[in-house]
Amino acid sequence: MGASIARKAGKGRRDFVLCADVVFVTYTRSRVYDKEEFHRSLTQSLTDSLARVKATSKVAVEIFGSRELHSDGTPHYHVVLRFSARIYWPRARQSLSVWIVVDGEKVVDTNSINIRKKRRSESVAEFLYSVQTYVAKGGDVFGGWIGGRAVLARDPVDGLARTEEYGALTLRGRQHSAK
Repeated sequence: MGASIARKAGKGRRDFVLCADVVFVTYTRSRVYDKEEFHRSLTQSLTDSLARVKATSKVAVEIFGSRELHSDGTPHYHVVLRFSARIYWPRARQSLSVWIVVDGEKVVDTNSINIRKKRRSESVAEFLYSVQTYVAKGGDVFGGWIGGRAVLARDPVDGLARTEEYGALTLRGRQHSAK
């Protein structure tokens, strides 16, 4: 079975059926500016979605993401998810929705959710590395790097790079203590 299928959801829309253990999700036009608040809301929303179905109630999820700002200042978030077991969500956008509290009521943060699955020819390690490298490009990250290789966010001005995994600075291959 493929990692995902699109099927008619009525009124011309397509639902995204997700059957995977890793996925890359972009949440555009978010109302949550603070990345840590978004991370907390995403974690709680995914925990709730997994708990709703007996088959996924014991599945854990690892999250690595970043915030980028549109030209108008509105944030969007790139997020990599790795589940401890393959999940099957027939309405993936609904299950991946981030719930926030606005004026005392729980509402969905954004309905603009783009989902990218791993290609069949791509290994999980390749997918995680390439997607997380893309996610970390701006450096405004949250969560923990998933997998073995850490990404370097290089500053073009001074040539310093910080690895989130090791907390060290590297200058032209030499290790330096963090500032």
